[in-house]
Amino acid sequence: DQYLPQEVLAAREIFRQAGAAYSQAWAAYNQALAAYDQAEAAYKQAWAAYSQAWAAYNQAGAAYSQAWAAYDQARAAYDQARAAYNQARAACNQAISNNKEHFEATHHLWCEPDCPWNGSTIFPN
Repeated sequence: DQYLPQEVLAAREIFRQAGAAYSQAWAAYNQALAAYDQAEAAYKQAWAAYSQAWAAYNQAGAAYSQAWAAYDQARAAYDQARAAYNQARAACNQAISNNKEHFEATHHLWCEPDCPWNGSTIFPN
């Protein structure tokens, strides 16, 4: 080295430093590339999970809509049945009321003389 001109020695040192910086940059590049590959794999996995979840969400929404429609139908049938029940109950109560004398007469035939029936109930106050 003592026989080389100072200009060559300085250039060689700069070249050596540049080579070291290049090696460091190359290592950082490879490290960043590995991190990018990992991030890309995680992104693809998350996208697949998101797509699957979105499909499940849509499927659940369709099932919910079907269940709601079935509920509406069942509720309408229930309301009709309840109205028919109320109407039948009113007719039954009216028939009983219209035939109270018959029930009183039949009651005296079937029951004991000390029966607590008061015309409305067998459970007096």
